[in-house]
Amino acid sequence: MENIPDFFYMILEKIGDFTYYAIEWLFDTLTDFFLRLGLEEPVAAPISLFITLAAIFFFFGSSSSKKQRKGKRK
Repeated sequence: MENIPDFFYMILEKIGDFTYYAIEWLFDTLTDFFLRLGLEEPVAAPISLFITLAAIFFFFGSSSSKKQRKGKRK
């Protein structure tokens, strides 16, 4: 997609190739889903971007909080 902001790619570069393709697949799938619902791309892409970023921060935030909790038990 041409309208993905540069900071999104900077985040993806730091995550790794496999995760990059998984996140790109999620973004494209969500965008296609919203397009099929009848939304236009200027509306569908930001919604998909927001959901994808929320998924990234939820996944990495929850894994880091588990590590912090695990460290506090010892």
